[in-house]
Amino acid sequence: HGGGWVCTAQEAPWPRRYGHAAVTVPLKDPLADKILLFGGLFADKRNGRIRCYSDVWSTRDGGFSWRLVAARTPWSGRYQHAAVSDADGDVYIIGGLDAELRRLADVWRSHDDGVSWDLITEVASWAARYEHAVVIDKQASIYILGGVSTGSEEFADVWRSERLCADVVQCPAETPACRDGSDANFTGSPVPVCVGICDPRIFDKCTGNKKCRVNNGTAMCVDPCLEKGADCRACSDAKTTFACNHESQCNWNAGKEECQLRCSFTAIEEKCEEMGHCEWRKEDGKCFTKTAG
Repeated sequence: HGGGWVCTAQEAPWPRRYGHAAVTVPLKDPLADKILLFGGLFADKRNGRIRCYSDVWSTRDGGFSWRLVAARTPWSGRYQHAAVSDADGDVYIIGGLDAELRRLADVWRSHDDGVSWDLITEVASWAARYEHAVVIDKQASIYILGGVSTGSEEFADVWRSERLCADVVQCPAETPACRDGSDANFTGSPVPVCVGICDPRIFDKCTGNKKCRVNNGTAMCVDPCLEKGADCRACSDAKTTFACNHESQCNWNAGKEECQLRCSFTAIEEKCEEMGHCEWRKEDGKCFTKTAG
């Protein structure tokens, strides 16, 4: 590529400019892309007229025809800024110079090909700059490389963005909790991760034999032997009253001097009937201790 060139527009409908930025975003056709053009500066040295644009233009046919997407966007008119798009088609405008020669350190994002914009950060942690380069990796982390602040202040630094859960991350129902690099136990993660509510990295309060369970979207610690359908038959291993009563699912039978599973801990009729000291009451659908006599 680059050996031969074809002019697709001798005079595009957008005003002449320089210091503008442009990106491609994918279309449904795997062989086609949309080109978006952002901002730029026009300076007429003859009469001193200067125009710093904050507009967005698009083409779907390789530059033959253009459409004005937005005549004026929320971000200030600028030039020598940077733009990048991710795999989802989101577009970012980063830094640059405005008409008053103010160096900018803001970041804007559009989900709809430049029609509307959200301010991601008004003043980023990197120094305000222009003429910098921007790339994005497969993890959707944005990198800013170098740039200029003043004639005597040029940068050779590299900054990487870390996506946060606030970046409209959609987690599936089975792992609904979003965590990012700003959260404990996830420091340094460049992208958000979706984990279960009982993931030990976000909930580790259960002690002893209790296990984490989710109830109405909240993590809680429960004894698994208290759950419906649980069958805890380890009671027979306890040979003393103390050992037996230490297990919540067990009860000491003084008459037989043995540790037995509490009948209420069995929710299955067949297993209830197998235990000689229990009986299944069909009208209640539960297992009860047999009454004496």
